[in-house]
Amino acid sequence: MSFGGTVSAMITSLKNNARPKRKRLFDRSIPETDIKLRPRKKATKEQLEQARLKMKDENRKLLYRRIAALLVSLIIFFLLLYTVYWLKTK
Repeated sequence: MSFGGTVSAMITSLKNNARPKRKRLFDRSIPETDIKLRPRKKATKEQLEQARLKMKDENRKLLYRRIAALLVSLIIFFLLLYTVYWLKTK
């Protein structure tokens, strides 16, 4: 039985719909006291400020690179457009 792609897609869709929508995130039979939580990393205000400034600086540099790339590509585009127009007029 060699079906086309649409039939196999329908079969896959039916199989996926038959499965439960969500997995249980945790077993409710285990008391909460037995669950081990991962320790959270703690940062000082100075470290948070340094990280914020570093991210801000990286984002600013990325923005400047994108603007420079856009300007260069626009200049090249208009030069090519002008060259094509100039060659057609001759």
